[in-house]
Amino acid sequence: MVALSSQGSRISAGSRGVCGLLRSRPLVPYREGPLAYEPTVVCVCNRKAPRWISWSDDNPGRRYYRCSQARTDGDCGFYVWYDPDHTTFMKNLLLDLRNAVWELRSKAEEIAELKEINDLLSSENKEKVLVVMAQQKDLEERSQQLALLANKISSRSSCSLFCCGFVMLLVGLFFGLMLGAM
Repeated sequence: MVALSSQGSRISAGSRGVCGLLRSRPLVPYREGPLAYEPTVVCVCNRKAPRWISWSDDNPGRRYYRCSQARTDGDCGFYVWYDPDHTTFMKNLLLDLRNAVWELRSKAEEIAELKEINDLLSSENKEKVLVVMAQQKDLEERSQQLALLANKISSRSSCSLFCCGFVMLLVGLFFGLMLGAM
């Protein structure tokens, strides 16, 4: 089965999968459009047949003509090879290069996804650091207020050692609750 991308690269249906979109793009940019060639090759339905490049396992890098209505109801079935068959050496070389391009594209997309995740996490971390800094400043202010209150209480002679201990217990509980809430 022949599958044509909008760019004109041929991919066998079995090669599509997780990286199907990566593989549907042409490996190399076209130097000419699919219809920019001479002499004109006309298909059975009397239309100029576009020239595509196959990247299948059997015919890597091999150009062919196919009816412009391929894979539609108007497909006349026209299909002719432009290039001769490759030698086994050239076929294996082109397959290795095709697979290397697909692997690099896959890694590039993976890196781009990881970069997006990293940027998102960085912005979330910045927000959390600002919240923690604000909470720390609030705790320091409350600590100063409690210290002032404790000084006032301890300066009065009517406060006993028990009252001071109770205030210190409340201060400890307050800090414990605040730290536990973070």
